Parts: sequence; C-alpha cells; structure tokens
Amino acid sequence: MELKLGDCALAIFPTVKGLASELPELEAAWAAARPQALALAVSPGEVAGLREWDGEPFDISGWEELYGLALRQVAGDDGVRLPPPALRRALALADADNVPVEALDLPEEEFTTLFTESVSTWQWFRCDRLEKRLRKRGLEAGTPQELALEMDRHLCTLSGYAAVEHGREAEMARRLREACAERQRVLAVIELPRVAGVVDLLPQA
Repeated sequence: MELKLGDCALAIFPTVKGLASELPELEAAWAAARPQALALAVSPGEVAGLREWDGEPFDISGWEELYGLALRQVAGDDGVRLPPPALRRALALADADNVPVEALDLPEEEFTTLFTESVSTWQWFRCDRLEKRLRKRGLEAGTPQELALEMDRHLCTLSGYAAVEHGREAEMARRLREACAERQRVLAVIELPRVAGVVDLLPQA
C-alpha cells in the first residue's frame, strides 16, 4: 500500500505477526521504497528488545498462545517464528543501511495507562472466557491474513479492548505524520488488523 502525505511517499507493509513466509515480500517492499526512515508498529522498548533478543524463549499471554497455535495450523510449524520475523528483518535492513527507525506504538507506560483506564476487571474476565471458548470451538480462518483479522474482530467485540486498539491506531497515525513531515520516503511495517484504522486517520494528499 502506498500513500502520499504531503511531499512524503509512505509505503505501508501490512504484516501478519509471526508469519515467516512474508519475508521476501518485505525485502521487495524495502527495495522498492528506498526509505529514508523505517516506522515499526511497536513501542520504543520493543525496538530495543528486537535488536537485543538473545534467542531465548519469552513469556506470551494466553491470547498470544492461542493465536500462535492457530497460525501454525494454517501456515505450518515451519512458517511461524517469534519474535515476529518481518519486524526483525525490517529492523536489520534499516540498521544495515543506516536508516533511522521510528517506533510508532505507545511507550510502555502510556500503554499501561490506556489499558488500565479502558479494560475493567469484568472485561478482562470476559476476554479470558472468550479465549477459552475459541480454543474449544476453533477459528474459521483459512489463511494467516484471515486469522489475524478474525482474532482481532473477536477481541474488539469487547469495548475496552477495542478502545485500546483505537488508541494505538491514533498514536501510530500521529507518529507517522511526524515521520513523514521530515522525509520524502518512509516505509511503515504495521500489523494487518491496525492498518485500516491507521490509514483512516492519515491526511492523505
């Protein structure tokens, strides 16, 4: 996806978290965009974590575990990796070319504030029940892209979690506007379910 924000050509790569098969497409998008900045839909702390990851397993939530298991069903065991391979590869390409990296997502402290203000104990309990129900019933998606969107739709039926995602989209759009105001070419790697919401908040030329 390519947009024009003022004088900036913004290329958006919609990524499915954990999907290894999209790496060739990402590399092609990098070559085509020739970006002056890389914008990643992660927090500043996550950028550092991606750079410093030592190969050891890390903790994930029950919802993330459900997503990973479902992704393996549609992409195969060899097609799924953590940390998300597209994010790590994009970061490696930027570092190799000395291209600055902009974190688009909320800093950890701001995310925590948004989450605690938006998600009540009852909403958290309902999310836990939703996760258990989906584990038992299964998901309908037949492709990784359909899976990412389906799980997001389920999660956003809970108003508090939907508010969190809308808040993230607003922050990503704001930071993208700032990144594009200073450059002529930017490549953004954003998780697929957030792309439409972010694009809707961008003032396209």
